[in-house]
Order: sequence, then C-alpha cells, then structure tokens
Amino acid sequence: MAGVGVAHALGSASLLHSARTAFVQGMDTMLWACGGIAVASAILALIFLPRRPDGMTGAPRGGAVSASAASAASAASVASAASVASAASAASGENGAERAQLEV
Repeated sequence: MAGVGVAHALGSASLLHSARTAFVQGMDTMLWACGGIAVASAILALIFLPRRPDGMTGAPRGGAVSASAASAASAASVASAASVASAASAASGENGAERAQLEV
C-alpha cells in the first residue's frame, strides 16, 4: 500500500482516505469476482463431471489404495525418516555443517 506511505509522507488526510477507500474497493471487487468464479466452477463441475452408477460406494474395488492415501502414507514415512535422522545426529553430537558434509 504505497498510497498510504505517500499520504503519510505528505501529511494529507484526504489522500490517506482515498488510498484506503481504493484498496477496500479493489479488494471487494476481487472477492466478488472470485466468488463468481467459484460458483461458476461448481455449476460446471455438476454439469460436466460423470456421475457414479447406482450402488457404487466411495471405496475402490479390490482393496486398491487411492492415490491420496498413498501420498499421505509416503509423506508420513518421509517425516518419520527425517525425525529419526535428526534424533540420530543429535545423539551423535553432529551439527548442521558436519551433517551437510556427510550427506555430500
């Protein structure tokens, strides 16, 4: 908000009011536009995305793991490995520079 800085530097209350009003008006317009895009996207998704056949549940057939479940499990294993490595380096007394040299 450079306008506020200029208004403070000049000591102009009317310029400060104009800058703040312009910012709020721009934000208001942007939020209405984003809301309209969200509503239009929801309507288009309802129209064009395929429907599920009757009797089909949310669970995949054959016990297959969904992509989101697989990525969540992968992220959990990476976080676990990172915490184990951190604990091991803390126990051995290594600092960040020594650990970086070991990793290279």
